[in-house]
Amino acid sequence: MSRIITVASAKGGVGKTTLALNLAAALTRLGHDAVAVDADLDTPTLSVRLGISQPERHLHGHLLGNYALEHAILRHTASNTKIIPGSISLTHATNVKPDTLLTLAPHLRTLFPYSIIDSPAGLHNGTRAALTL
Repeated sequence: MSRIITVASAKGGVGKTTLALNLAAALTRLGHDAVAVDADLDTPTLSVRLGISQPERHLHGHLLGNYALEHAILRHTASNTKIIPGSISLTHATNVKPDTLLTLAPHLRTLFPYSIIDSPAGLHNGTRAALTL
């Protein structure tokens, strides 16, 4: 059975991204296949925390129908942690609607036993969609 764990808080700057990355990294070190997903569609920072400022493929591209989700998976070499980064492009942020996050659950459940979702701050549609996964 796969698990989707969403890290959420109404307040920004409380460590959601750090917790999501560390949880995915710890699960990976314990031998589990895990992924951290940047579900903050407006201001994604998960990949930036790992030194990847502009990933070539990202969650936004998948949600826009440009490629399958498995093509957006990156592996951080130093930690061996898998991530699905977001795009920092303003165009992508405005073209992807939060409700499209709801399409992720079946894909994530097929690909990974553990998916750690880094949600946006606040209680708006993006956070609610991430919590629904």
